[in-house]
Amino acid sequence: MQPFKSILVDIDASMAAHPALDRAVRLARASGAKLMIADVVTIPSDAHRYLEPSLEEEYVMRRRRRLEQVARGVAGVPTESTLLSGRPATALIREVLRAGHDLLIRSHARGRTARSTWSCSGSAPALSWSWARGHRPPIPACSAPCTPAPTMPASRRST
Repeated sequence: MQPFKSILVDIDASMAAHPALDRAVRLARASGAKLMIADVVTIPSDAHRYLEPSLEEEYVMRRRRRLEQVARGVAGVPTESTLLSGRPATALIREVLRAGHDLLIRSHARGRTARSTWSCSGSAPALSWSWARGHRPPIPACSAPCTPAPTMPASRRST
């Protein structure tokens, strides 16, 4: 297996914990990869009806500043950050294709308190739609869940 060269990690910059970022930093250090930290902002298309444009701009600006702050906290790895907009799965796939990242790591911490549990599979659940439509994801995608993975009772484990 070739070492990774460019890792895209999706975080929710508004959260305090970033389990996917922790894992991505370890992988980047081990493989000598550069790291792109992304956050995806989704603003409903009808937001203009109930939000003043200045509030939307302020929200995006604060999210971008927080994302940059998180990126500055990463040491020992070449790191950049980008604030994407739109549906998270679509925005992330576009970023992968645009920049040629060879690994995507996502956090399932959005909207919850993150824990340090880690799992990795062929595709992150939110990106599985591409397989369901007969398309192969452009790169491997891993997810860092917030809740512990269920364990199998000892009586059902093979010996």
